[in-house]
This record gives sequence, C-alpha cells and structure tokens, in this order.
Amino acid sequence: MLEKAVKTILYDPDSYEKQETVLDSAFAPLDSPELMDKVEKIQCDKIEMTALHNQLDSVLHTNANKKEITNLTDKLENLSSTIQKETIDLIQFLQTPRKFIGFRAFHTYRARNKSSESEVGHIVAYFDPDFLVIQRKYDAKDLMEKMKMLKDFQKGKGEE
Repeated sequence: MLEKAVKTILYDPDSYEKQETVLDSAFAPLDSPELMDKVEKIQCDKIEMTALHNQLDSVLHTNANKKEITNLTDKLENLSSTIQKETIDLIQFLQTPRKFIGFRAFHTYRARNKSSESEVGHIVAYFDPDFLVIQRKYDAKDLMEKMKMLKDFQKGKGEE
C-alpha cells in the first residue's frame, strides 16, 4: 500500500526504491491527523490575521473612508473570535483520553526527480487499525513543520 501511495506523488514512479519502513502504533489525540489539521487551521488564520492588520495599517495611512476601515475592523474581530474558538477546541481535543487509532509508518524511499537525480524522500502514513486503508499521508518535512507549530502553541507562542 505504501509503495502504491508513494508512487502517485513521484515524478518518475518507475525509479522508486524502498529504503526503510518503521511501523508504530498511533494513539489519539497526539498521533492523530485531526490534530495536525486543527494546528494548521489556527496557523493559517493567524497568517490571515497578520495580512488583515497590514491591510488596515495601509488603509489608515492613506486616509481611507470609514466604511473600508469598519469593514476591515469587522473582519479582524470575526477572525480573532474564530481563532479563540479554534484554540479552545484544540485544547479540549488535546485533553481527550488517549485511544488507539491505528498505525503510523515512517517510510523512506529513493526516486529520481525532474532533473533525473536520485533523491531520498520521507513519508509518514497513517493506517486504520485493520491495516486496510491509508487514512492520511504526509511528507515528513510538512509533518515536522506542523509538529513545530503545535510545540510553539503549547509553549505559549501560539498566543502571539
């Protein structure tokens, strides 16, 4: 299943070579793809909020009309409220009891890229408890970025 899933994302699927696969049990909430979705949503909303703040600053410096300022301020307030709700939801999700959700595979492979150079890739795949379906797969770098977002959030940096 992993080989088939990886080949769908490769530039040259015929060059695929399995290097290593490490399998581990996965437990919610910390191993769940749902957690990563929640973290990513908050991060995206915070990026959008920064863009809205910058837009509002720009509008204020150009002496824009009151309607435009009010519109941007309303959007900021709504987004701020959304982020607060998402944060509460994330905290509650992290407090749910630990439960077996399936398996997680760390898969390393080698394949040729667009330049015909061989490079190593890393995928993390989540399987259902019966090993019938890959529920989600991530590039390992993407997953590590999401884990860093979660750690920053837990340290309080998520409040910035």
